Amino acid sequence: MKLNKLLQVRRVLSEHANEPIPTMLAYKILKFMKSSDTEGAFYDAKLQEIIEQYGKRDESGKVVHANGRISIDKEHIEECQIAIDELGETEIEAPHITFTIHELTPINFSVSELYSLDEIIIEEGYCDNSCSFSFISSSVNPSKVILNGLKPALKIASVREL
Repeated sequence: MKLNKLLQVRRVLSEHANEPIPTMLAYKILKFMKSSDTEGAFYDAKLQEIIEQYGKRDESGKVVHANGRISIDKEHIEECQIAIDELGETEIEAPHITFTIHELTPINFSVSELYSLDEIIIEEGYCDNSCSFSFISSSVNPSKVILNGLKPALKIASVREL
């Protein structure tokens, strides 16, 4: 997954963080957020480096902040934008936590929010070779799992307890 995509997912989920939702869904969102904290911190640190490199400086050498924004020298705007774009295109290991559309139903998402979440939503009854499943009980035998009548064609990438 691209770093920008993960940041979009985190933004959408965090925008609904204070809504009352079923406890299991809230817990699963919490686990997703915690498991992607490192990538969020990585982005923030790298963005700060880019700001330090390209930001306009005052007489004391500090980066100029005006109205919550950073000023960039005109001759460096294109280079700065390229650096930010490259950072966002960084391939990262996405958390192995996915959601079904049924699980997310208690939250009222806009179409654009669902578009942002698309890579972490699996269709119920469908699984390609990249799916991973989380089982609440360790007593579940993955080889005995039947998902909406599909059994032999399923490959389970990873089985994790929540």
